[in-house]
Amino acid sequence: MADSVSDILPMVIDGKADLAAAGLAMTRRRAKRVRFGPSYYQVTPELIYRVGTRRPADLDDLDGHVEVVAGSSNAELLKRLKSTHPKLAFRTNSEVDSDELLYLVYQQLIDYTVADSNMVAINQQYYPELHVAFKLSDPRKLAWAFAPGRDDSLYQAAVRFFKEIRKDHRLEQAVERNFGHVQDFDYVGTVRYIAHIHERLPAYEPLFKEAAAKTGLDWRLLAAMGYQESHWNPK
Repeated sequence: MADSVSDILPMVIDGKADLAAAGLAMTRRRAKRVRFGPSYYQVTPELIYRVGTRRPADLDDLDGHVEVVAGSSNAELLKRLKSTHPKLAFRTNSEVDSDELLYLVYQQLIDYTVADSNMVAINQQYYPELHVAFKLSDPRKLAWAFAPGRDDSLYQAAVRFFKEIRKDHRLEQAVERNFGHVQDFDYVGTVRYIAHIHERLPAYEPLFKEAAAKTGLDWRLLAAMGYQESHWNPK
């Protein structure tokens, strides 16, 4: 288990790990160091700002610093973009992950971050004030990474595995289960839901837990069903 994103690929390259399955984007620089398996998903790097602050039009219009995860493909991307946008100011952080940087933008503790579109969509459900200013590149493919070398038995096993789960639609089902519900972001609905969690749910939480004890169901499932039914409005 790697302690940070920046440790993942070096562990594979040094033989301390057999493969890396961590939402890794396939880049040219990385492909020179590791062997990527079949792509299973694709994401787009997006520059994120908080609603209420000025939305930048492009990299030359930034009014502050960008902070990204050290060792990430987005850090690699910004380094490359700086050659054509010399005023671009960014720093890398090895102590946090992408989720935490998105939270820091939400809290207005940092100006901007660059995150992959799937992570942005998930976090917008909790921090609806996070918005996409613009995309920094075309979509990039995600894949597992394997150590370079003559023995490719594990790599070939992965190729067969992905072929199987594509054929029987398990890959499609996994993508839908994890990301299908976040494709249509509803800002107003999300803000209302968060307000109801704080204002309405506390009054009914004991009742949901009492019902859960009787039925054996998770009280949060019952609460979610109640919200879909009436937004926790007893009338």
